[in-house]
Amino acid sequence: LTSLQAAARMADHLGEADYAALCRSRWDKGRASAERLLWLGDRYAVVRRGAAPATGPETAGDDLYQQHYRAATTTSAASVDSGLHTDALNGEATALLLGLPRNLNPERVRSMLALILERNHHADGRFLANGSCDDGSFPDEWPLCQWENPWTGTEYF
Repeated sequence: LTSLQAAARMADHLGEADYAALCRSRWDKGRASAERLLWLGDRYAVVRRGAAPATGPETAGDDLYQQHYRAATTTSAASVDSGLHTDALNGEATALLLGLPRNLNPERVRSMLALILERNHHADGRFLANGSCDDGSFPDEWPLCQWENPWTGTEYF
């Protein structure tokens, strides 16, 4: 979503009004869809899984990846990634830093940030973990094996 707003701003700067309007129209639709499809009541889902798993060189022949995907898509309730990812709001942070319009509902963002601080603060008190499951656990199997590690995803801010 942030990329669409950035593209619209650049198109305005270059005098490409039609392209800027197209980007803003897609941003409006995307923003509404994100609120409707990804808000879980206390946080935004990071992934909404479709009918087929992602494939590529990094997952080719990877039985653990396929098993995780199948387990996560067995029921409609599990069709979204309900884990709490610490860096899930990086796009929103980027929009704010660039002076672009907010992508997400500010009250919901504050709610999610509070939940991240509550749930992903590591037990030893030294850092925020990358993410956690709904039960507060930090799984140690692929693809979640780095969830208990320190979150370092904002060096580029």
